[in-house]
Order: sequence, then structure tokens, then C-alpha cells
Amino acid sequence: MIPGMILGGILLFLLLILWIPLKIWLVYDGGLRIRLRVAFLSFPLYPREKHPEKKKATPKKKPTEKKPKKEPKQRSPLHIVKLILYILKRVCRRFPGCFTLTLTRLEILVGGPDAAQVAIRYGAVSQAVAYLTTLAERLLRIKTNKKSRLSVTPNFLGSKSDCAVDILLSTRVIYLLVLALHLLFAYRSGNRELSKSEQNT
Repeated sequence: MIPGMILGGILLFLLLILWIPLKIWLVYDGGLRIRLRVAFLSFPLYPREKHPEKKKATPKKKPTEKKPKKEPKQRSPLHIVKLILYILKRVCRRFPGCFTLTLTRLEILVGGPDAAQVAIRYGAVSQAVAYLTTLAERLLRIKTNKKSRLSVTPNFLGSKSDCAVDILLSTRVIYLLVLALHLLFAYRSGNRELSKSEQNT
């Protein structure tokens, strides 16, 4: 009786931990700041506070001949794009509504050396934002409020490009763990399938 109650208490405790709300806050306005909030605790992920390290005296080592390192096999950009699309197709369908994105600010200023380049870049950025927005709507529940600002603006009067981002991603620990496992399996299976198809062609 007592061992069963202890085991049940441990399982309940683990379930409560897995159900803890988790939030990631990302802000970019001239500098990137990322903060993680777990329940009532908040931790800065980036930039981290640097503590001064004490230098330790290290004994001098005899110079040894360095063996040439084997360069890792580089994948082509097309392979990487195909792999990303494969992973997204496998993962997107399994996590409807498990993640909530609160969009407070996304403002992009597109500049260039001349008006023609600004127009070309503005079209490319607008198309990319529209595609990412559509993809995010499939993956996430998107929330906005009266203060939300979303804009892509061409800068015909200057060459400067800039952006400002303020978003909050909310989920639970269990969803994040399951997503990480699915991403790992999708990456491995996708890499194998694409490598086989490339060898056959």
C-alpha cells in the first residue's frame, strides 16, 4: 500500500513538472535579448552575465606534430533546404495549438544603395514575411493586441536597413520535450532519405 502511494506521488510530481508553463521572450531593438520564464522563475538566456575567470598557470607542453584534420562533408544548400522542408512537413501536422505566439512588434525597414535595389529587396522581404506568417499560423496559435505593430517599410531616402522584434512564445515543458524528440527523429530519417535519393540520382 505504502510503496504504491509513494510511486503514485512520484508520478504525480513528474506530471506536474511536465505541465509547468514555459515562456520564451525574444526582443531585438539594436541588440538581441532572450529570456526564459519557467513558472514564476525567469532566466536570461542571452546575453549572459560574464563572470571574470581566474587565470591558472598551465605547464608548458612540448610541441607536437598536428595531424591534418579531416574536413567534414559539406552539404549543398539545396540538400539543406530540402531537409528543412521535410522536417517541417513531418512536425507541423503533429503539434496543432500546442504553442502560442504573442506578437507585440515586428517592424522591418528595408534600405539599399538605390531605389531599384530597395524595391527588389522590399518585395523579397515582404514575400518572406508573408510565407513565414502563413507557416506560423499552421504551427502556432498567434495572438495580437491593440499595441501590436507589424510592418515592412521601404527606405527610399537612405541605405540603412533595420528591424525591431518583440515576441513571446508560450508552451509547456512536455510539449517542448516531445517536439525535440520529433525534430531529432525527423532530422535523422530525412537525412537518410535525401542521401539515398541523391546517391540514386
